[in-house]
This record gives sequence, structure tokens and C-alpha cells, in this order.
Amino acid sequence: MIKNHKNNLISLLNYFGIISIGIVLTLFSSFHFKAHSQNDKRGKKVKPLIVLDNQNAPILNFDGTRVVALPEIGLSEVFDIDNGKKLGRYEVKDSNSYAVSSDGKIIKIFGGGYFTTYDIDSGKLLSKGKTIIYKNGKGAGTAGVMKYGGQISRNITSDLRLVAREFNPVYGEGFSSEQPAVTLGNLEDNSFVKEFRPDGSYLKQDTWDKVAMTPDGKLITASRYKFEDVTRSKTVVWEVETGKIIFNKPLRSHWLTLSDDGKRLVTKDGQEKGQIEIWDVPSGKLISTLTERVDGKKIRISQGIISPDGKILVTTGNEEFYFWDTETGKFLTSQRQADYSKGIAKSATFSGDGKRIAIGSNAEIVTVWSVDEILKNEKQTNYALAGIR
Repeated sequence: MIKNHKNNLISLLNYFGIISIGIVLTLFSSFHFKAHSQNDKRGKKVKPLIVLDNQNAPILNFDGTRVVALPEIGLSEVFDIDNGKKLGRYEVKDSNSYAVSSDGKIIKIFGGGYFTTYDIDSGKLLSKGKTIIYKNGKGAGTAGVMKYGGQISRNITSDLRLVAREFNPVYGEGFSSEQPAVTLGNLEDNSFVKEFRPDGSYLKQDTWDKVAMTPDGKLITASRYKFEDVTRSKTVVWEVETGKIIFNKPLRSHWLTLSDDGKRLVTKDGQEKGQIEIWDVPSGKLISTLTERVDGKKIRISQGIISPDGKILVTTGNEEFYFWDTETGKFLTSQRQADYSKGIAKSATFSGDGKRIAIGSNAEIVTVWSVDEILKNEKQTNYALAGIR
């Protein structure tokens, strides 16, 4: 009897021991899979479409088939993204910025007080002119595409005809109390088109910059700051046809980016470090905000670019570049450059159709990526993670 009870007890202990080991193994397996999935958050590795060494400040044409980059001051190069072929190399003294037509066939290069226009396919010089805009025979400002911290400004129309610039007096004329904030010029004949002013009067040392314009030339935005009086900080959007101010906020934008349809504006407030705000331009309402933190970890955001449709914001300033939902301000995903560039991503630009994005880094490496592949890969990983939670 005692022997039978003893045998039964041993059998019972063995039974529960096996179950315990099974539970432990199951939990370990689940934890290991979950941890592995979270560490490899992007699932399968997304590869860039092209990697260019010794290049900076990339821009793309509308369909993202051609990329323009800057290997050094005074030199610009154009590449076919799909086959990697170099299509053109242009030496223009002191140049460090450029623009490319939507079809990728024309490049306009700025530097040394001049702009130079080339046909990319033939290499033919089409035109050269000064970056001075004239009004009634007198200089009314300057015109050109700028480079802010490695990021090429988006202040030129897609046909490379109209350029919006913060007002800069022609050499020798100086500033005046009557000066505008922004001037719009026509590069075809260096003619003055229109000037744009804020509400209220000009004060000495008011400075406007960060000018951006929609590709169709219908809206222009810029930001003002004054070191001695930060209360004069202002970010404005003007309607080009009427000159009317349609957006007016008392903030200085450390950087800003405007969607191609002009409906969304993203600003980084210079007085609220780390605060990035996404605005609905027609209503003037704040849609969402985001800060320099992802999953509790602090990141650096040095620049940002909004997608042509205004739905996605991509930010740079780290080894990874980050994707955000502009409607909610929520972080979507990030893409590492580590296998291709050890440097910090410092500039980003979308193709006009929003399907590709080019990234420049401080390691002088340019990479071009498929936006759909990056976002699709993240969605697939999220679905997988959802299944094990």
C-alpha cells in the first residue's frame, strides 16, 4: 500500500516537473522570439537603390530616376538611379546648390553670383546669368537656391523659372525700412515678379530666412527672427497670386518644410527646443506635435522634409532617419544606414511622386531608397509582433 502511494507520488512529481519544464521552455521561446523581433524591428533588410561615395546634398527629379549630388564645392554630378550610370559632371565656380527639372533633363546650378543651366542628356550649356533680380532697371534683390546645413532649399518652381528668396539688397544699396520679407524673381529674364511683406512694419535687424515655395509657385513661406527681441519671431505663408497672408504664427522656425499642395507646414520652434509642430495651413490649426524622443530614447532632429502629399515627415540628425505620421505625430519607423554609411544622416529629399527618398550624410555618402519598401517592411513586422503579444 505504502509502496503504491510512493510510486503514485513519484509519478505525480514527474508529471508536474515535465509540465513546468514545458512552460519554462515555451516562455523562453516566446520571449526569445519577441526580443529578436523587437531588436530586428525592420524585419528583412531593406537595401538602398543606389549608394554614391564622396557626395553630399542630394536632390531628386519628379519620378526619382535621377539624383543630383555635390562631391565638392564647384562641382555637381547627376546619376541614373536605376543603372548607376553617371549622366553628367558640371564644374561651376563656387557653386554649392542646384535644382533639377521634373523630367530630370535640365539642371540649374547656383554659385559665385551666377546661375548656369545645362541640358543633362547632351551636356550642352543652355544659359548663364546673374542672380540679381531687376525692377525698373534697378536691382531689387537676389535669386538663387540655398543650402541650409546640407539641405537644398525648396524655393524654386518645378519648371526652374521662378525663385523665391529672403530679401537681400544688391551690393552697395543696404537695407531700408521699406524692404520686403521675400522677393519673387523670374530667372528667364532676371525680372522682378512680386514682393511679400508681413503685417506690421520693418524694424532694424529683422531677418527673414528658411524660405520655401510649392513647386507650382502658388504659396511661399518664410520665418523671421530678431536676436534682440524674440517676440518679433514670426512664420508666415503668403498666397503668391494675391500677396495675401494665409498663415501667420508668432514663432521662429529653426527649419520648416511645406507640402507640395501647400496644405501642411512643419516647423521646428527655435524657442521651444525639440518641439516640432505640424500645421494645417488653410485653417491655421495645429494638427500634431512631436518631440525628439522615440520609445523613451532621445534622438536628434536637425532637419525635416515632408512628403509631397503631406502625410509623412522624414527627419535626419542620427545614424538612422526617422519616419513620422503627420496626422498623429506618431513615430512610424526608422531606417539604418550603417551598412552603407557610418555617418549621421543630415539631409533628405523626396522625389516629386513621393516614392523615393535620397539621404545625404556627414560621411559624404548619398543613398536613395524606396519609401514603399521601408514602410511596407515595417507594417509586416508590426503584424508579426501583434501575433505574439
